Amino acid sequence: MNLPTRPTQEAFLESAADGHPLGGFTWRHPRTDLERPVVIINAATSVRCRHYSRFADYLFANGFDVITYDYRGIGESRSGSLRGFKASWSDWGTLDFEAILLRAQREFPGQPIDVVGHSFGGCAAGLGASGAVIRRIVTVGAQFAYWRDYAAAGRWQMFAKWHVVMPMVTALCGYFPGKRLGWLEDTPAGVVRDWSTPTPRYETRPSGRALADLPFSRVKAQVLAISITDDPFGTVAAIERLLGYFDGSERTHLRIAPEDIGEKQVGHFAFFRSEYQDRLWPTALAWLQHGQLTADTLGISLNPALQYPTQILTQGREPMASPNKQQKRAHRAKAKAKQNRSQRAVASKPDAFAGDDDRIDLESVDLTELFVEMRTAGQTSQQALCAVFLAHPLLALVLEQEGEEEATDFILAALIEYRQWATDSDDEAAALAWIESPQFQADYVAASQALTNSQD
Repeated sequence: MNLPTRPTQEAFLESAADGHPLGGFTWRHPRTDLERPVVIINAATSVRCRHYSRFADYLFANGFDVITYDYRGIGESRSGSLRGFKASWSDWGTLDFEAILLRAQREFPGQPIDVVGHSFGGCAAGLGASGAVIRRIVTVGAQFAYWRDYAAAGRWQMFAKWHVVMPMVTALCGYFPGKRLGWLEDTPAGVVRDWSTPTPRYETRPSGRALADLPFSRVKAQVLAISITDDPFGTVAAIERLLGYFDGSERTHLRIAPEDIGEKQVGHFAFFRSEYQDRLWPTALAWLQHGQLTADTLGISLNPALQYPTQILTQGREPMASPNKQQKRAHRAKAKAKQNRSQRAVASKPDAFAGDDDRIDLESVDLTELFVEMRTAGQTSQQALCAVFLAHPLLALVLEQEGEEEATDFILAALIEYRQWATDSDDEAAALAWIESPQFQADYVAASQALTNSQD
């Protein structure tokens, strides 16, 4: 659809409970209508509220009043240096979002209140004490950055960027100078601490520990969680991890692939760009209008493996894996490593396929030569060991032949088998613990980054 002439936005300042001023904008229809919902848009971490202005225009054109705002320390809600500025994820939810919830009730009395939350903004939607007033919620890529939930293909690179480099730079500067680095807006140190702490539960993040209780269960809204298959933050495990906190709500998870809308990639941030107003935005609009998806939404199915009543809906594809995917992957890898050792003991040749088949037989390929090279490199450093492993052409061939899922299993199984070979031990748990250790992960990330840089 073509949007009409952009409406005039009203700038406002709202004080949070602790007195901190919050800046934002309101899209308001001239006549009051008690049946017209007002939508609050919660931004992603360190993304300015202006990023969502076109989406706010779209909602306004479709009959909604809209409020956008910036969290303290960001955009319209920043005043001065962030060095030493106190703010956390929980402040953004319990103080800032709560203040905007109260404003919506005051400025639009009697009207239904809906929320759209992007990334952490979806988490913030559950942190307001007045969450019971919310009618409907749409989240996009919403999670709270548990690193093991990141997409497997780039997980360790993301871990290095967001959980090693970002807190290190923050410690040096007193805040994260994201704008200067071109990563995101400048970010308060407390927010960085929450983001970078590698714990799987929100209540164990630094500011989460300071909360007497988590308000998520007060929310009784109809929740639609939208995730995009090429979003490295918004994996199924990450989305479901956050959805689990909204245990008082009816929850639906819609997973969309870029190919479903004729794109090669969408990622974490592009959903709110105006180029998707005819392809992605109508899904969010339909939920806000009716609390359900349109009849032509494809692939609705219930995933019985989930521990709470969430539907995973996929457009044109099978349901994605359940949240315990990482544990299953580790079990598969250990089983594969054991199977590989058994089959190699009886294999008559490295390649068990037919003579005219150029594929790799992953069950019988001999990795001894690679293991010897890795052990030799390991005498220099563990990072050198990882570099030898990553640079081996076998990995690229496996990825090309088997795809990402099987290739990831193969890599993990190969590392388990190497550790057992190098230590002359059959202890699979110890081998997996070595792979998952912070030092190995840091060395693996460093080796991967060095390899990437050498290829640029």
